[in-house]
Amino acid sequence: MGFPGHAYVNWSGEADTLPGPSGSIGYIPQKFNDQVVSVFTTVPGMLHQNALMYNQRNLDSLTVVVSPETYNHTLIVRNRWNTGNFKAGSHDCVSFVLYIAQEAGLVVPKDRCFYPQDQIKVLKELNRNQHFIK
Repeated sequence: MGFPGHAYVNWSGEADTLPGPSGSIGYIPQKFNDQVVSVFTTVPGMLHQNALMYNQRNLDSLTVVVSPETYNHTLIVRNRWNTGNFKAGSHDCVSFVLYIAQEAGLVVPKDRCFYPQDQIKVLKELNRNQHFIK
């Protein structure tokens, strides 16, 4: 049995290129061993740079092309994310992705999925008719 997956956001200033790992940010527990503990209690969290680098399997993605203003706004709100209390299922990597998605103007689901890849599929479905989805 493995971990249920990971979700993260990848920022790129170029709409026509594949974003590299350097722009990817994910929200994770500060200590690797706290991943299991975070199912039961809150643990210190952190925003992790290069999240794409360690997540090369089971990838499902949603590309959103936004205005420079929205792009800059998401960078600002990213830095406001509360990293103090990571809790799997309530304040975790999926919560971070949904927070950024909402700040970028996407419709976010009211209910949470357990697996991050399922949450991305729901996010894609809710926004499939948006003009900025690629």
